[in-house]
Amino acid sequence: MKICVALFGITRSLSYTKDSIIKNVINPLSAFSDFELVGHFYENSFDQDFDVVEDHELLPFDDIKLQAADNPENSNVYQELKSFGDYWDNEFKSTRNLFLQLNSLKAVYDFPQVRNSDICIFLRPDLRYHSSFGRVIPELTALNAGEALIPFWQHWKGGLNDRFAACKGDIAKSAYAMRGDLSLEFCKLANSPLQSEQLLQYSMHKNHVKTKSLDVTASRVRGNGAEITEDFKRRPLKKWWQKRRLTKLWDL
Repeated sequence: MKICVALFGITRSLSYTKDSIIKNVINPLSAFSDFELVGHFYENSFDQDFDVVEDHELLPFDDIKLQAADNPENSNVYQELKSFGDYWDNEFKSTRNLFLQLNSLKAVYDFPQVRNSDICIFLRPDLRYHSSFGRVIPELTALNAGEALIPFWQHWKGGLNDRFAACKGDIAKSAYAMRGDLSLEFCKLANSPLQSEQLLQYSMHKNHVKTKSLDVTASRVRGNGAEITEDFKRRPLKKWWQKRRLTKLWDL
């Protein structure tokens, strides 16, 4: 079985998270004989700059691409997305970062290691992973094509946790990694601002990808090393009505 771990986004805190990635992701998954690690990263996010080259040397990548991000303000798609409003109400800072993150995710999907893998695990580098992927290897090997493992926590507003995922098969991998292409479609259908977890739910629903719970936790880490407190409680029933309301709308 070919396993690929694909990191994407901005590496502002990789120096703080690398040890957890090596310990809880790379080392346990290296048990698979056909394992590769790839990454696509941006060198800037327009609100601060990062010296990423030194950080990248801390992980044993098989393939990596670094590039300066294009300014989202020059994108017609981004400007149209902004017309639906600012979900986070922070002068579109989070919307801008999400837009860049989705573009990086799309770029890493083009790596041949990702396309040729049986299972691809898409990871953000700004997360400190608290639990080992070794504990979920049985769930990984039991996945069927067209299925994905999604973290069990923080399914905001009836959406799906978009921090990381394990996807098996072309449909599941593309539904996860290419969801940025559905951003405008999602906003128009929902007549609401772009929201990350709901967008993932929309893409998985539209592509008929079955999602299962992934029992791995991780916390965001800021560029200064500060760890964000996360809520790891399970609340599936509390969110059921929100999820059904969304999917009923999308089925119209």
